[in-house]
Amino acid sequence: MNMRPLDKVTFGHKHKLSLKYPSSWWGAKWREALPSGNGKIGAAVYGGVYEETILLTHEELWRGSQTPELPDVSDKLPEVRALLLAGDAPKANRIMADALEERGYKPKMAWPLPLADFKVIMPSPHGFKAYGRELNMETGEVTVSWRDGATRYERALFVSRPDDWIVYEIRADGPDPIHAQLYMELHDPKDIRRAATLPEKAELRSEGEYLFYAAENDDRSDFGAVARVIPLGGTIESDNGRLKVDGARSVLVMVQPFVRDERAAAWERGRRALAQATPSYAELLGPHAREHGRLFGAVTMELGRRVTSAPTRSCCWTPIREKRRWR
Repeated sequence: MNMRPLDKVTFGHKHKLSLKYPSSWWGAKWREALPSGNGKIGAAVYGGVYEETILLTHEELWRGSQTPELPDVSDKLPEVRALLLAGDAPKANRIMADALEERGYKPKMAWPLPLADFKVIMPSPHGFKAYGRELNMETGEVTVSWRDGATRYERALFVSRPDDWIVYEIRADGPDPIHAQLYMELHDPKDIRRAATLPEKAELRSEGEYLFYAAENDDRSDFGAVARVIPLGGTIESDNGRLKVDGARSVLVMVQPFVRDERAAAWERGRRALAQATPSYAELLGPHAREHGRLFGAVTMELGRRVTSAPTRSCCWTPIREKRRWR
């Protein structure tokens, strides 16, 4: 299999962010993960080699809100009007809020709930070298690449604007094939804000080339995703909520998330939609990259500083050259 060089997947270096370590290197995890998204669905790639984590999010998925019935505070309007007419806007501004609080109105803002962690486990028998991860802002693609022995591996991801899918591919170029386990689970509770709480359990299933994941939000609705895993060569096996791929030259993954739904119905709809999808990363990327590039190029901004011709990668951290097992 001829793997596409990273430079040929993108339009140049001007709008690239290149890093020589995964987000877990400094324990930052989601804070330094490379993001991809289409305005509705997001995917943050941590960049681990042996254990990869891709945090999936959805704009409509929130948790922990509290909105009690709004009390009648209309009797305060005359006082507010009088203060405004007298020119005391700062004092008038607090009247209604104080009245609501005095009458027991204490709403609680919701916080964004991670949809899932998509996990990939791949052995590193020789110890990897030449690691890099990159975000191309012109296409919305995130790539992670490394060399293990005589084989070069690459993982590429984008969130499709036309299809609302996360599209992901693992590639191998060399004598060694791909051996991987793929599954989804609730986001790591140690990697969230202290005040936030996650659902306590999730349902995971695997069947054929499909992964099914769902959990229940605090409003009793289900959220989750369906993933289709298509290996080129090798074998695929379902094992207790995971899919195991052995001996493949590449592995294409398409993920369709859902929120505020009933899991069984959403799983079936997702399976049908993904079954009809074009099983080609390049063909799925084309329409997305055109639309993403159009939106990205619609606005330019100059900050009043002379732009140099040096590519972004020249400002990156010096690569760690030792053999490591980054998770």
